[in-house]
Amino acid sequence: GGIILDFFAGCSTTAHAVLSKNLEDQANRRFILVQLPEQVSESSLARRSGFKTIADIGKERIRRVIKKLKEESKQTKLDNRTTFDLGFKTIKLSPSNCFVWDEEQAKDQATLRDFLKKSAGTDLSKTEKESLVYELVVREGFRLDSEIQAIQKGPNQFYRIEDNGHVLWLCLDKSLESGAVRELGIGADQKLIVLDYALPDSQKVNLGRSLRIETI
Repeated sequence: GGIILDFFAGCSTTAHAVLSKNLEDQANRRFILVQLPEQVSESSLARRSGFKTIADIGKERIRRVIKKLKEESKQTKLDNRTTFDLGFKTIKLSPSNCFVWDEEQAKDQATLRDFLKKSAGTDLSKTEKESLVYELVVREGFRLDSEIQAIQKGPNQFYRIEDNGHVLWLCLDKSLESGAVRELGIGADQKLIVLDYALPDSQKVNLGRSLRIETI
């Protein structure tokens, strides 16, 4: 049940070992691998095979290991045993999807006006939703392995994130129906994050009386 952390993942040898050992003794060890996107040599076999970075090689190795272990579990008739988790998730560090304020620079009036203009011109509805969801999950202090559930209510899609009993709601649609929000029955102690232009100010005020609402 432990978590194995490898800050120098390389080609994911650690993941290979953990997954193999889990299959062997029916355990539930998990792994976290960290690897910089270090470029492989232009003349290397890896580059000729389509892998640009060491991280790319590591991810492909995990995929192949999982495929191999699934085949082995069937051959040894272990596929009906206790649930064996063979999934993995990759997270890449990247610039924020939202406009990031610099408080020190914003003290200057000219810079502040420029910030306001850029902030107003940021259309988050064009951002890849999964990327924005995970950014908000981290910003709100939730773990990257939090349970994320997509829920459709009328024309709107909501995301319900839960981490050790704490719940966060997101809606990244261009427009939001207040009725759809009410149908969800969001608790007064739970936060709903929506796009700033998804609701007129009057609806934000009305919804704010029954739940915590925040705009981005």
